[in-house]
Amino acid sequence: MARVTIRIFTHPRSVFEQHSFLVGNEQGGLTEQIGVVPIDLNHTTLTMLRQLIEATNDRGMLRRTVLYQELLSVSNSLPNPYGYSGVEKAHYRFGIMANPDEMVPTLIPQDLEDELLVSKVISPSPPCGANTNTVHHYMAPPPPPRATTTTTTC
Repeated sequence: MARVTIRIFTHPRSVFEQHSFLVGNEQGGLTEQIGVVPIDLNHTTLTMLRQLIEATNDRGMLRRTVLYQELLSVSNSLPNPYGYSGVEKAHYRFGIMANPDEMVPTLIPQDLEDELLVSKVISPSPPCGANTNTVHHYMAPPPPPRATTTTTTC
């Protein structure tokens, strides 16, 4: 069993549009951890991770998770430069930052999510508390994507 830490990536904004004196505004980059999802490293694909992020079975009812509600809340509070509609704003993509020097995550193609194990996207985790690689829930650009999630195994 491992844990996947969820974080959101957003593109930095120009200081002419928004700056640090505006309280409660995202400046871009990776957010702090917004949640953790337990996974099985040998079996959990990115599609399965998406399902774990979005829904849970609670006493026989399929419900949105608190984590997904938070993700939607953050996503809806961010600027919408691409003019996504309500449905498109709820859509997100996974991405990866292979090394700490990267400024923008590389998107993982959606058609690979069914086969791609989370363990193949992130490197094996060092002991808890040590630095780990992350899979990112990507906010914004190319066509329909909206938000990003990061994952850390521990």
